[in-house]
Amino acid sequence: MENFTYKSPFGDIHLTVLNGLLQKVEPGVFAPQAASSLLGDGPDAGDALTRFLDRYFAAEPADVPMERLEMAPATPFQRRCYRVFMDIPFGGTLSYGDVARMVGRPKGARAAGRAAARNPFPIFIPCHRVVRANGGLGGFSAGTKWKQSLLAHEALR
Repeated sequence: MENFTYKSPFGDIHLTVLNGLLQKVEPGVFAPQAASSLLGDGPDAGDALTRFLDRYFAAEPADVPMERLEMAPATPFQRRCYRVFMDIPFGGTLSYGDVARMVGRPKGARAAGRAAARNPFPIFIPCHRVVRANGGLGGFSAGTKWKQSLLAHEALR
């Protein structure tokens, strides 16, 4: 198992990689700072993850390196939600209810919210783009300051 820290404009992002697959993403304490690349001696998985994050924070199109994400623990419902999250364009948002309807569970807004809360790959699978029906932020595993900052970052493009 290898651990890396990426210095983003909003604070450190900790990544755990095992056998070339990203296992977990944990944004750290929200602390605006200068961005830099992934730290550590990562294999090609680290390089692919760094490229994604570098492009994301430069507000450039970035493809999620799906082959680098360990999706095995996700339930089929979570995977369907994650696919919808990934289809939300940079700078766009959907409500939890929208996501639920798109995955065939029209009354499943809370379940979609739980899927977002359990997303082990925030930013890579952009659950921060899912908000409440009334426009409120809703929750985010790293806290609402991160969510608010990511959405503001995307709105600048």
